[in-house]
Amino acid sequence: MKITFQSKDIFLFLSFFILTLAGSSWAYEAGTVQILEYAAYAILLACICLSFLMSKQIENKERKFCLFLVVLLLMSVGLCFQRFSFGRIFSLIVTMLAISVSALLSEDYLNSYQRMKIASDAVLCGTIVSLVLALFEGYSVVRRHSEVTVGYAYAFSGGMSIKNTFGAEMVVVFIGNYIAERYDRRTISRKIIMVYAILMLLLSNSRGAVMMLMMFLLSRHISIVRSISKRQRKQVTITLVMLCAAIFLVLFQEIALNSFNYMMRIQGFLNYINHKDTNLIRLLLGNAGEVYSTEFDYVTQFRRIYGWNGSAEFAMLNILIKNGLVGLFGYVIVFYILIKTFVKSESWEYKTVGIAIAMMLLLSALVEDYIQNIHSPVGIYCYLVMGGFAGMSVRNQRRS
Repeated sequence: MKITFQSKDIFLFLSFFILTLAGSSWAYEAGTVQILEYAAYAILLACICLSFLMSKQIENKERKFCLFLVVLLLMSVGLCFQRFSFGRIFSLIVTMLAISVSALLSEDYLNSYQRMKIASDAVLCGTIVSLVLALFEGYSVVRRHSEVTVGYAYAFSGGMSIKNTFGAEMVVVFIGNYIAERYDRRTISRKIIMVYAILMLLLSNSRGAVMMLMMFLLSRHISIVRSISKRQRKQVTITLVMLCAAIFLVLFQEIALNSFNYMMRIQGFLNYINHKDTNLIRLLLGNAGEVYSTEFDYVTQFRRIYGWNGSAEFAMLNILIKNGLVGLFGYVIVFYILIKTFVKSESWEYKTVGIAIAMMLLLSALVEDYIQNIHSPVGIYCYLVMGGFAGMSVRNQRRS
């Protein structure tokens, strides 16, 4: 695998490499997870903000910056009414900042297919180094899995502390190389990396990651309607939408609803909504102050309060706890702006890939929490790629 760098790409590579390494078994056992995450986001957010301030390609910067502040305020306002330790509130603010900056200020950051690939290559290198470190330290990289996804009861974690994270990171590796292969130039190395990513994804036995890749590939091919005559386009489009919906529902039924772990996540969500202490104020502003305990980890504290028959690894539940319905509205604004930009784009290239990433991230919220989780590079990568395609769409319309 050959990676060619310009000086401005070094920090991009480092940030995603360090962030991927932060999720490794080695970092977890060494107790360096938080240090690595903060280092990665310090580099990444500084670079994004500098690219926004210095770019001559971005129009209406004041309006876009004000929109960013509105979204950040909506996501963070609930935290102001709750009691936290300084370390906890700092961590939560970094989460909101990372998501809003990556989604709304990154228009000229991942501004080429090559840079999108560099970020995904950094994730690939991070997983390879994580695997080497795990093997060197004697950590287990193959674990027995209670739920069979692709015909076997074992899961390959790739040196990461969570095998589902490894599976989703392979989706990122695939997407970065798919975009470069499809729209930049075709190379043997990119094809090999895509095959490797799919193989590792299957070995990870991650249901959520398999669904994410299927969502991306299905959504990506909506451009097929272009080859159909205008007279038949409406009927064919409706048929394709219904077919994609049917395929998704079958996948969701077979992969998610037959999963004991997934049903525990749904039960956790229901427990939170129906709990006697969940009132209108908590629904609007969140309840992070109670759930984020200094004595117990997040999941354990949630289950102590809302019941041991549920779990907290559900995206909508996490948004309601951290941000409330007010913060959820911030996420709605982000996706509305991005999808509206893609729909209006005159380039089907930007339109289809942008919508595919957006649909993948939105629908993945039914099974995973990457839409609001910054502990892995998956969600942040998706926000940055969407921001990059939105920026390219705007510049393309300006030229035409």
